[in-house]
Amino acid sequence: MTIFDDIFDGILRHMRRDLPLQIDENAKQTVMPQRRAQKAMKPKVKQELEQLSAYKAITPVQELIDWVLT
Repeated sequence: MTIFDDIFDGILRHMRRDLPLQIDENAKQTVMPQRRAQKAMKPKVKQELEQLSAYKAITPVQELIDWVLT
């Protein structure tokens, strides 16, 4: 995991291990509608998203991605 070592610092350090990932070769990409968080959970969800973004574990997307448009 030397390529992504900077991502696995701080809060994500416990995830520093190889995990098997099985992908079906015949799987088709799909777009699912956004899910709304319950009002009481919104502050916690926002905080978690901001924290993951700060660690560069996720990246906010404001526009459609190419494969969504095809």
